[in-house]
Amino acid sequence: MTDEQLQADVVAELFWDPKVDSEAIAVSADAGTVTLRSAVDSFRQKREAGKAARRVYGVIGVQNELDVRLLDDSKRDDAELRGDVLQALMLDSLIHDRRCPGPEWLRHPERNGGLAISARRSRIPCR
Repeated sequence: MTDEQLQADVVAELFWDPKVDSEAIAVSADAGTVTLRSAVDSFRQKREAGKAARRVYGVIGVQNELDVRLLDDSKRDDAELRGDVLQALMLDSLIHDRRCPGPEWLRHPERNGGLAISARRSRIPCR
């Protein structure tokens, strides 16, 4: 299979996937490795485009270089994002236990919509 055939097959697969805006994605192929480039509207589209490319016969690897650019109405400020993440963590019984330290053990620096979470390990036995 040539690189041009592989590229055409990936483009066709992206076209038929309803979760992906195929017109916004540039596809290139080199020796079985497919590269996806462009900007998409959501992390889901980025993930689904990569999954669609991997489904194509002849694809050995996928380099997903899609940039996610959220629309202005989809963006959330850092404080709102931090609150939603903390709430989700507090509601998860596998993460939060009354015997374990509460949210003060979470360290969560956030900036421009990105969030990194780390935690100290407690000496208190937790589930």
